[in-house]
Amino acid sequence: MTNDQLPTEKQLLPLPEPHFSNRIELMKEARTLAQRAWLESGQVSDLCLNPAGLAEFYGYTLYEDEFNPADLPPDSPLYANSSLVKAADSGLIEITLEKRDPIPRQRFSMAHEIGHLMWFREHMSKDEFRATPIRVWRHAANRPLDDEEYFRTNPHDYFADMFAHMFLIPNSTAARLADPELTIDFKLEAQRLKVSEETLRNRLYYYYLELANSSIATPPKDFASV
Repeated sequence: MTNDQLPTEKQLLPLPEPHFSNRIELMKEARTLAQRAWLESGQVSDLCLNPAGLAEFYGYTLYEDEFNPADLPPDSPLYANSSLVKAADSGLIEITLEKRDPIPRQRFSMAHEIGHLMWFREHMSKDEFRATPIRVWRHAANRPLDDEEYFRTNPHDYFADMFAHMFLIPNSTAARLADPELTIDFKLEAQRLKVSEETLRNRLYYYYLELANSSIATPPKDFASV
């Protein structure tokens, strides 16, 4: 995508905001869209669900690059993990990953950006989605330490993060690892799932949070089992 095709800040149109009364409602939608992504792209039986394969299925172009501070918006920190760019009236969508990031971070960033697109596709008509320019940057360091604050102050990124957790570590996997009789080797399990230990710990936290707020014995099963 050439520079004259890139949407500028002035070109950006209002994007549909995630409006959820609580984190549990958001988790349910993130899981629903993750399940749809598995089924549409045929990744149900994969051991380690593959966001690169998902991007290829939807026709998104992936790049690796070293982010230049001059390319970032003025109010951004001098580092980004990933970016998502879509020009107006174009089917071309580009996801760029920070090439210096380790593979688990790149996979999470990739799934995060796809989470944004899944949200927009779900809550915009095809014509609106095609006509709307999108340019977003992800900075993992920007995430508030308090999860509830993150949900309240940045629902777009919170949803994309939740989609990434749900896509990379399905409920069936989280349920197996949450077995109170199981001693978890977080390092080994994270390596097996190709995620960071932080992502794995966060995913189990979200599983327990959803379980504690569920009216049934266990959260709904998903289609993947890894």
